[in-house]
Amino acid sequence: MAAINANIVVESTNLTLTQASTNLGVTVQPINLGVYAGALATPGGTNGQLQFNDNSSLGGVANTSVASGNITFTNLSNVKINGGTNAYYLQTDGTGNLTWAAGGTPTGSGTPSGANTQIQLSDGSGSFDSGAGFTFDNVSNVLSVPGNVVTTGVFVGDGYGISNIAAANVVGLTNATIANGTSNVDIATVNGSVTVGVNGIADILTVTSTGANVLGTLNATGVITGDGGGLSNVTAVVAGTVTTAAQPNITTIGTLTSLNVAGTTTIQQAKEKVVQDATAATGTVNYNLLTSAIVLQTSDALADFTLNVRGDASTTLDSVMSADQSMTLSFINQNGATAYVMSDITIDGSATTIKWIAPGNAGVGTINGNDFYTLNIIKTAASTFKVYASRVGYS
Repeated sequence: MAAINANIVVESTNLTLTQASTNLGVTVQPINLGVYAGALATPGGTNGQLQFNDNSSLGGVANTSVASGNITFTNLSNVKINGGTNAYYLQTDGTGNLTWAAGGTPTGSGTPSGANTQIQLSDGSGSFDSGAGFTFDNVSNVLSVPGNVVTTGVFVGDGYGISNIAAANVVGLTNATIANGTSNVDIATVNGSVTVGVNGIADILTVTSTGANVLGTLNATGVITGDGGGLSNVTAVVAGTVTTAAQPNITTIGTLTSLNVAGTTTIQQAKEKVVQDATAATGTVNYNLLTSAIVLQTSDALADFTLNVRGDASTTLDSVMSADQSMTLSFINQNGATAYVMSDITIDGSATTIKWIAPGNAGVGTINGNDFYTLNIIKTAASTFKVYASRVGYS
């Protein structure tokens, strides 16, 4: 046995005797002193670490510490406690006792709010809250939202089955596009334009008289069928050539502009636009051929005048007409006690040659009457015109 180097101190014992008998016996019991001769173990790890048996030595459990009655575990990949069942969790009774409890039935702030199927949300204090009508039925897969759905992103989906949308509730929609292959579309109120892309497939879109209420422009590359009941203020826009055979008429669809007809055209009657002008003729009088066919002066002329023919204030007649085209206009001048005449004609502000019907000039104006000037303008080349004019006096 290895030598023991130790100081053993036996404390003295004070014995108090009282004379109660003449015979006093004192017996000293033997003292058995056991001495442990093994080596003292040194704690492992760092200060505060839990210890474990490391092959008859002590070792420290990494990432653990004990201080002030608290056991702390940090950065441990696994902490295992036997007992319980898959998905169970530990719960306390508030007095320090821990038990395993089945998952799905949390208590405290984990208790779902509201009624069955109501969607849960945070109330900002760590508890659940819910809203009446904000529900999801996982049996029928129906999401119900009682208020407004606001998004700064894009709703993705085919939109199939959307119904009962009140037109007054559609705010900020300026354009709607109906994709290829859509049929029998009941168009809701759209404050903008509806573009229907059908790639030339006829009869792919049916607009019903009870459902269509388009406040903007309806652009269709295919054919729109239906009785057209209730349609108003429709502007016809045809890009390309109208090839429908045996078309009986084109009527009450708005204004047709720049209509080109190849071949001989037969009409029963034509109405020309008359513009009444109360400005007395004098100096240069501008005639806008794009907005009138006949100009009727309603005030007496003040002097002989030059008639300047143009498209309008921002359009030249040269840009309106092509070579080998002609246009005809009428200008009715009113005279008082002194008769004045149209002494010259310019086109787009430039002088041009006038061919007058015999006797070869404008002649003399009609006193207290009207002079009816008729001009036939032929464009022969770029910015080159011939003008054939006549005047008839009415008193």
